Amino acid sequence: MSRERRKYPRVEIKKTQVKMQEVSKNTGGLREGMIKGISAGGVGINMAEPFDAGDVVVMNFSLDEEYDFKAVKGRIIRVEKSHFDAIVGIQFMEIAEDDLLKIKEYVKSKFQNTDKDSVIAYKNMVIFR
Repeated sequence: MSRERRKYPRVEIKKTQVKMQEVSKNTGGLREGMIKGISAGGVGINMAEPFDAGDVVVMNFSLDEEYDFKAVKGRIIRVEKSHFDAIVGIQFMEIAEDDLLKIKEYVKSKFQNTDKDSVIAYKNMVIFR
């Protein structure tokens, strides 16, 4: 049985919208999704109409109305489709150093502000109850 390994800890996020534009094929497609999880390495996004694996996108999103991220570039490394939608894994390619620090601070704050008994680890994702 293979085990999923991550370089960075990831936290689950609820109700965080992201706007993305595909830039690798110059189709100019603009789509929206909901971020499910984030780490310093990338994001997991739930989308009704996913882009294709290998596509490069530019993303705009906010975390907790405190951190704003503009023009974050990433490559779609995984697309898991279901009957209704898809989970898309995006690895950051180009992100401003201060934005990367904000993400690391955000993830760290979620760990520090949570009682250990209220955290569940599942497939290397931390879920807060």
